[in-house]
Amino acid sequence: MYTSVLIADLHLKDFESIGGLDKDGLSLRTNDKISCLRSATNYALSRRVDSFMILGDLFDSTRFSEELRAVVSSILANLTKNDIQVIIVGGNHDTTDNYSYNLDSESNLCDSIISARNYSLYLDDQKIWLRFIASGMESEIDKITTKSILFSHLQLIGAKYDNERLSEKFVSIESLKRFEAVFTGHFHKRQRIDNCRYIGALCRNNFGERNNEDGFLYLELDKGTVSKEEYIPINDRKFESYEVVVSSEKQIYEYLNSLNIEGKIVKIEFTVDEGVVHPRKIKEYANSLNPFHIDIVFQREKIITSSKIKTELSYKDAFNTYNMLNKTPKHLIKIGQEILKSVFENN
Repeated sequence: MYTSVLIADLHLKDFESIGGLDKDGLSLRTNDKISCLRSATNYALSRRVDSFMILGDLFDSTRFSEELRAVVSSILANLTKNDIQVIIVGGNHDTTDNYSYNLDSESNLCDSIISARNYSLYLDDQKIWLRFIASGMESEIDKITTKSILFSHLQLIGAKYDNERLSEKFVSIESLKRFEAVFTGHFHKRQRIDNCRYIGALCRNNFGERNNEDGFLYLELDKGTVSKEEYIPINDRKFESYEVVVSSEKQIYEYLNSLNIEGKIVKIEFTVDEGVVHPRKIKEYANSLNPFHIDIVFQREKIITSSKIKTELSYKDAFNTYNMLNKTPKHLIKIGQEILKSVFENN
């Protein structure tokens, strides 16, 4: 039996646009993500697995502080000290020129941490190869001919983005059917297509992922085949998004007071008549309710006017009716009048 915990797409970085800073000036959302990483490694330790695999985009880029690297190092070192091999596949965000980001500080801790560009591990008792291919090295996949399980960071044709749109580029599912199984990062939405599994992002990275299942995969191999796959959810901070139509500032405050948003990442779009609200005052009040992060957007009410503008009206009357219904600013009305005059009266 060979066991492993798989994670992907953590996208660690020093400063997140979501959430503020703690008293020490550290990004609160980055702290969240580090906690999620610790949860996954603690699970691996509790199960005493053989390996811990990171299938791309551990970091959001190849540039990050030594302080952040040190935090990651200490977490991974705890695994290797307990005889758990760590294999890190380079992703499209944290790989440059087909090389995985520099992990010297981590690799010096223990030979059991492997930064995988194109790495193979043969399991003698399972009679199967484990192949690890970094982003940018997809051409190496075609060279694999022996019985193998592939671990990578791929954009597969037919895979779903967070908005359900299908990918139309790069690697075909058909070309991977010769593998016993394929486990990959890159798309943050957990999904399976034929023998290929996207394990999904360890935790949410933006509002587009608010409905995604987050967590990691526990994997067992027996006699060279996948005998068990169990997805373990992570207790990550919730992303919540709301769209509300209101007619008064009082309704905005009533709506904010009705929400349970403490400790959450929140986005609210209020559609309201222009001039009704005081945005700064409302945002200050919303923040006083102690959400982790709140983004409030005000949209001018969209009035459907086509049914109210009769075809028998003259162009001047239709123009005036439209402007009255939509409260068009005076300077724009003046520009429109000049355009209409040049079109209808000078021809």
